Amino acid sequence: MNNDAPSLPEPRLPSHEDRVASLLGELAAGWREATPPLPAPFPAWLLRKLEARLQHGTRGGDGIAEALPEPDSVPAELVPAMDTLEAEALLALLDRRLLDRDSLAAVHAVFSEARAELASRSSRSVERALAARDHQLSVATHELRTPISSILLNLQLLERTARARETLDGEAVVRMLAVPARQLRRLIRMVDLLLDTAQVENERLALDPAPLDLCELVHDVARRLEELARATGCTLDLSDCQPVQGQWDRLRLEQVVHNLLTNGIKYGGGRVEVHTYQDGDARIVVRDGGRGIAAEDHERIFEPYERVHGDGSEEGAGLGLYIVREIVRAHGGRIAVDSQAGQGAAFVVTLPLAPTGGRQVG
Repeated sequence: MNNDAPSLPEPRLPSHEDRVASLLGELAAGWREATPPLPAPFPAWLLRKLEARLQHGTRGGDGIAEALPEPDSVPAELVPAMDTLEAEALLALLDRRLLDRDSLAAVHAVFSEARAELASRSSRSVERALAARDHQLSVATHELRTPISSILLNLQLLERTARARETLDGEAVVRMLAVPARQLRRLIRMVDLLLDTAQVENERLALDPAPLDLCELVHDVARRLEELARATGCTLDLSDCQPVQGQWDRLRLEQVVHNLLTNGIKYGGGRVEVHTYQDGDARIVVRDGGRGIAAEDHERIFEPYERVHGDGSEEGAGLGLYIVREIVRAHGGRIAVDSQAGQGAAFVVTLPLAPTGGRQVG
């Protein structure tokens, strides 16, 4: 009788490749839970580089320029976070007894390459931001200078006329002051837009929501624009405004409706229709029969310093629709335009019945 027990295979010890794979899996899990989250291409690039250098001792791997996000999407927190990520990689190596001179050099090389590329991209991003700021200042300066120059010229004309005639009748004074008064109103609107833009860009756009009927608000704003509509031969049709009750910031939504109606009066081909209704959310639709907006411009027109029609035929700094978008977003809503070139445009504002975003006061 054979009493020899069957021999058991010796337990397989994890290989170097197994331990490196386990290390990379642990790092990947930790980086997915990072706060703030790392942009998806970045940790994937780091892991590929680490794997190539720890497994094969090579400088190979995917090119960083292909894997990293574009410069304008690299978070500012990513550069200082590099120290933490490198420390985590070294500690994981130490735990698995993989930390030697070669692995230390490999980790340092990967993170040094990443730091260099991020620094380069940050520099290019700063240059683009400065160029954009200079462009915005140039546009704003031009738009402010135009009404100021007009006011000055008209006041000088009034002064010269008064000196020549010694006395002026009231009708003549009113007539000569009409232009500077109109330009002053334009100047005030410009300053208000610039202040609103600064609040948006500094994330200081606060909301003060209160019970409000959208239909009633639209009629109030339309009454204030009756003179402008008459002067341009435009008809405002509010017959399809239905009562919609909700909690919104009245002053901010007045800005939204005012800017949309003003655009419609300027570009609407003589007729602007406004609809308000509730379909789960609240909706405001401003529709015109003007020259329309090409599909490729649907997103661009909501960016700062972009005009609906960039042919120079209309005054304005291109901030109105940008402010509209940001106010709507602050309420947790959205705005879209439905339009084709030559076929009019419909701006559709969708709002929750109470703000779900933004900073609220009170």
